[in-house]
Amino acid sequence: MLAMVEAGTEQAVDLGYANEAYFASLERVLESVVRALPSVTESARPTIVERLRQVAKRAESTGWGYGDAVRDMTMAVTSPRAERRPLRRARRS
Repeated sequence: MLAMVEAGTEQAVDLGYANEAYFASLERVLESVVRALPSVTESARPTIVERLRQVAKRAESTGWGYGDAVRDMTMAVTSPRAERRPLRRARRS
């Protein structure tokens, strides 16, 4: 799933693609990735967090609020404060 967001973000930046439905789809997938992070093994998390940081950095140069949405969704798991606190599993409703 993260690979899809990475590729979609790169495509949007490189080609100047700007379609609200396209970005909404990427945002939904990214939200799923972030929600699933607590269930990933601790040894795999640093790599995923770094990839999320890179997506957020790359998304900064897009329009349509996508960069802001990516930053907001990833901030809780990529900020320096997040690295010091353990991840909690999301509650299922």
